[in-house]
Order: sequence, then structure tokens, then C-alpha cells
Amino acid sequence: ITNQENFINLKALKGNHFGKEILSMQCKASELIKFFEIDGNVQRELIDYHVAAIQKYIQYGMEGNNIYFPPIILSARGRGTYDKENLEYRLRFDEKLTLLDGQHRIKAFENIIKRLSIRTDSLSQEQLKYASEFPFSIQVFLDITQSEEKQLFTDVNTKSSKVSNTLLIMYKKDDLCSQL
Repeated sequence: ITNQENFINLKALKGNHFGKEILSMQCKASELIKFFEIDGNVQRELIDYHVAAIQKYIQYGMEGNNIYFPPIILSARGRGTYDKENLEYRLRFDEKLTLLDGQHRIKAFENIIKRLSIRTDSLSQEQLKYASEFPFSIQVFLDITQSEEKQLFTDVNTKSSKVSNTLLIMYKKDDLCSQL
């Protein structure tokens, strides 16, 4: 991300997803927090225990373990411009993208960043750097309607299936059951 004259510039690749223009990019958690908004007509209420569970997972990552998150999905709603020559998506500082998926993940990072930013010990500062610089993959739909936003949110949050307990056991590190 680069800042030039009241703009946020994000390196981005433009593609097509089932006939809809989409940008793929990456940015740090601390940057993402600055340019999204929630539309209550598309997004559900925040669920505190989901945020708490994600915060525990992030803490696991801060302890030296690899953690992974799916891409954050946003809708441009006519905001920002794509520069295909420089492969950049430009947003004015006053423009916000509408969040379609990732609300609980972003809130968990935001909470951790706020909590750690008031502490001064070296461990907290190390963890703050980890949380602030955590790289998120982002997908921005440039041309979908609010009805399509709602469908996308619903599909993402209801069509996936949980991993079976058997597979979870098989993937555990240093676990006797997984080795058997």
C-alpha cells in the first residue's frame, strides 16, 4: 500500500469471476481496518464469541505457529479506480469499501491491535507488529448489485461444510492418534 496525495494505492490484479469484475490484492491488517465499512442490510450482527475464538487463533499465531485465513471479500460500490497500466487500485482516504465477508476476522485483529498498542513491553510490541502486519488476501468485486452482495454473503456463510473430526485428528502435529 502506498499513500499519494490523499489516496491509498493497492497493488492489484484484475480478473473476471462468473462475469463479474474482481480485483485480487493483499494488504496488512492495520491497513485493511482503515478502508472498509459495514452495511447492515448485507452483513449480520457481530457475534462476540466468534471474535473471541478468532482472537485465540491469532494468539496461537503470535506464539510462532502458522495460521491461515480465507480472503476478505469486499464490494467497491463504484468507489475507487483501477489503473491497469500500473496494476493499482486507488481509493481516496474518504472512500470505504463495503465488507461482504470477514467482519469477525477484522474485528479480532482490530481488538488485538488496540489492546497491544497501549502496552510498552517488548513482547507486546513484537505481537503488535505481528498483528498489524498480518497479510490479508482481499477480493474486491467492482460491479455487483446489493442483491448479489447479499447472495454472496449468504452463499459464503452457509454453503461451506465443516472439516470432519477424523481429518482434524489426522492433521494434528505430534499426536499419537494422527501418527497411527
